Amino acid sequence: MAAGSAATAITDPRRGDMVAAMGEVTAITPILTKIRDRMMKDVEGKKLLELKPRISESTINRDKLRTMERGTFGREYVRYRETHDFTHTILKMKPNMIGEVTVKFFEGIQLGLPMCVSAGIFGAARLGPK
Repeated sequence: MAAGSAATAITDPRRGDMVAAMGEVTAITPILTKIRDRMMKDVEGKKLLELKPRISESTINRDKLRTMERGTFGREYVRYRETHDFTHTILKMKPNMIGEVTVKFFEGIQLGLPMCVSAGIFGAARLGPK
């Protein structure tokens, strides 16, 4: 499944379902356990794990989230969504293929998630010799 979703995500990066599938099947247990344990130590993180709410673009009011207190999940979530663009800026990477590959490698090193490293590797393979 990892190879199939990776191949599809590489050949058609617009297939968000395959990008997500790759992330899900490559996230190994120790990393997921570490993330869960960190969430369980936080009041809001624990509540999220218990309630398991469905979240989509249609259920998120980003403007309202930006007004929440610093440190709350909502404020931190909307801030996290912005960090991808910040990473591009910090690394001086344009939002093109080589920029995305560089950002994915950076995120892989910072977060330790195999999906990010895999996206960097497979994305780099798409670049070809130049």
